Amino acid sequence: MAGASRDDAVRLVEELVVHMVDSAVRELPKEFAELGRDVDAFTELLKGSFGRMRHAEAVAELRGLGHPQSPDAELDWDGEALLSAQRDRPFFVTDYPKGSRGFYDREDPEHPGLLRNFDLIAAEGYGELCSGSQRTNDYAEIVTRMRETGENPQKYRWYLDLVREGVPAVPASASASSG
Repeated sequence: MAGASRDDAVRLVEELVVHMVDSAVRELPKEFAELGRDVDAFTELLKGSFGRMRHAEAVAELRGLGHPQSPDAELDWDGEALLSAQRDRPFFVTDYPKGSRGFYDREDPEHPGLLRNFDLIAAEGYGELCSGSQRTNDYAEIVTRMRETGENPQKYRWYLDLVREGVPAVPASASASSG
């Protein structure tokens, strides 16, 4: 999504999940019955508006549950499944710390050290459904982030060439107001 903010991507993902679940519930009632799933269990999910939790909150909850999650790292699979098992509807984990994710994730200018990214976590113990972020397209920023994370810029020459030659720059204020 060229020029999209994280919030734009989150809205799209939420709408897609609601649409897919709604379509499946309407078009596949027999399959749900064969699986022993009550389609009425999806009523709340179909209302959309999934919750959000910052990465720091997720880490605190996991540690409270006895899971040794690092505050500086992406949530591990076991942690995602554990958080997922505590909920009956999907939710987003946002604001991962800088260095925990890709060099292309945009840092939040209002909250230095946090990234404008997300993971969508399913309910009932299923774990992560998808992830995404607001991406940076500033060449110098990307090279700096690569070096900070220990990536070799030479390994990503093709990506850097693309950024230098063809990724359109859209001001953050334009993408934030386009929703």
